[in-house]
Amino acid sequence: MINFRTGTFYFRWLSLPIALTVPSWLGLCWLASVEIGNRLSLVSGVGKHYHLWDLVPEYCTAVCLSYIYFIPVACWASSRHAVALIKFWHILETQIADLYEPIPRSGLRCRAWVFCALCILPPFAISLLSLRTSQLVEKDMWTLIINVHSFFFPCVGVGFWFFCCYGLRAVALNQAGNLLGDFQRLGVAGLRAHRRVWQRLARVLHLLCVTLGRMQIVLFTILFTCYVSISFLFTHFAIDRVWDRRSTICAVLYAVMIVGVVTTCVAAEFVSQALRRPATHQLFHLASSTKSDYILSEIQLFLADIEHLSPKATVLGFGSLGRSSIISFLSLATTYTIVLSQLTVSSETTVKKFEEVDFYDEF
Repeated sequence: MINFRTGTFYFRWLSLPIALTVPSWLGLCWLASVEIGNRLSLVSGVGKHYHLWDLVPEYCTAVCLSYIYFIPVACWASSRHAVALIKFWHILETQIADLYEPIPRSGLRCRAWVFCALCILPPFAISLLSLRTSQLVEKDMWTLIINVHSFFFPCVGVGFWFFCCYGLRAVALNQAGNLLGDFQRLGVAGLRAHRRVWQRLARVLHLLCVTLGRMQIVLFTILFTCYVSISFLFTHFAIDRVWDRRSTICAVLYAVMIVGVVTTCVAAEFVSQALRRPATHQLFHLASSTKSDYILSEIQLFLADIEHLSPKATVLGFGSLGRSSIISFLSLATTYTIVLSQLTVSSETTVKKFEEVDFYDEF
């Protein structure tokens, strides 16, 4: 919440937003429980044989839908860090405004609305596409709410992360580009001001990773499970040589999921490089063109801060995100898919052989 008199942000558990979100979350939990029960009803029978080609996607869907239970931990538990992030960002804006001019915001609101629309349209289109399948039509239509939410949550979460990283990267590149000009205009005071701004930028990136870290764990779990499930289904389609409307929906989901993983990791790589490389390059360029020991000592302190803090986009401060994370994600998910596919093929082949053998011929 915001105090309009002082312009400060704060968080209160007893507030109108929490009073609205808690009942909504409880309703979504109930819908998720019903949908998970419907998904797992396939294995509730006794004395029947079920094909793993059908069981694994249902289990993966149940795991993906269980994300709704972790939303309080993923989002509400990070409220304190979110408030600190907003406060540090206001301090950063004040320091930049004192240095030369406020942060330009021309067209920022329009771009934010356009980007939010781009985040919402893909899951909405996928939901409409799913309505055309016979699977959803045969079920209760009110369960579509949790399915739509399961599409919206990863797309909007990835989009919000990309927008935050893109904005922080733009500010960092703008500051690095103005470093030499501000030094010529303000001297050592300008260099010290840029150093303080850079420290705030590194702190904002750390708070951003801590605030969204729990949500990223939930998002990566959903994306990983969906990747394994859809790859597993593609293996089944390739073996049976079947391509129908269900395959088309899986292909669309597969493309959206790959874009989500790549966008998350690439945005983290870009913001990490934007905070380190441009500023380091400008400082080395400034050091090569000056002979003052006093200025060189300030440059050394600035470079020492960059080396010591070494800002990187991480998940809760543990594992760093970057382009190499894409390879790790896809390699691990592909390994799981291969193991599941081999197990399924072996199991189905063994069952088929037992069904073809007539044991009563021996008697």
